[in-house]
Amino acid sequence: MENLKIKSNQLITTVSTKFVRYLYEQIDWRWKLNGIIGARGTGKTTLLLQQLKKNHGTSFEAIYISLDDLYFTAHSLLEFVEQFRNKGGRYLYIDEVHKYKNWAIEIKNIYDTYPNINIVFTGSSIIDILKQNVDLSRRAVIYYLHGLSFREYLSFLGIGEIKAIALSDILKNHTTIASEIIAKLNPLQYFVDYLKWGYYPFFIENKKLYFRRLEQTINQIIESDLNFIEGYDTKNTQKIKQLLYILSTNVPFK
Repeated sequence: MENLKIKSNQLITTVSTKFVRYLYEQIDWRWKLNGIIGARGTGKTTLLLQQLKKNHGTSFEAIYISLDDLYFTAHSLLEFVEQFRNKGGRYLYIDEVHKYKNWAIEIKNIYDTYPNINIVFTGSSIIDILKQNVDLSRRAVIYYLHGLSFREYLSFLGIGEIKAIALSDILKNHTTIASEIIAKLNPLQYFVDYLKWGYYPFFIENKKLYFRRLEQTINQIIESDLNFIEGYDTKNTQKIKQLLYILSTNVPFK
């Protein structure tokens, strides 16, 4: 367990809080059980670490763990939580739950057994909470993290801050809203670049490597994440890649 805490502290120390995803402010972090579901690469791990850094630091009361860590090949999550609780732990941030067998059952048991422990877990968008064999959906509040919106992309680059606008307001006041935005910046000049590399937050690290990382992300989803879907046949992996290639090489409306 000590090694997991060391890893957690290292990640918390190095994570940046300069830019925070839209979902951060929407989550009720005080709730006893929260789940964040989203595709690989959208920033779920970063979201957890930012919450830890802002509110707990490296305090013994809170820890980040990933269930694909080798530690959990020899120890159960319940065993870890027992040790964590005995050392004064109260806030548990769990990453990659879909890579741990019976994760939903164990999280339910933790929820029921340890009322003073708050849990936030993340998982792949392949997870269907409602189809788990335990009633986790009744206990957990589930949030969905998507890729960067164009509004977030502009904010991420420091180009401009545009507040989220409800669709009903756009339908009623679209002319006024458009005029106010254009008075601050010309968003269309950045839109083509957004379509090229703006969806995944990792573009900010190195644009030259964006498409390589995108390809790696897609391969990891197809070759690894899909295997956690009940009933999925790995024989379909190559067929999915072939279909994806066909879709990517056919330009719409041409």
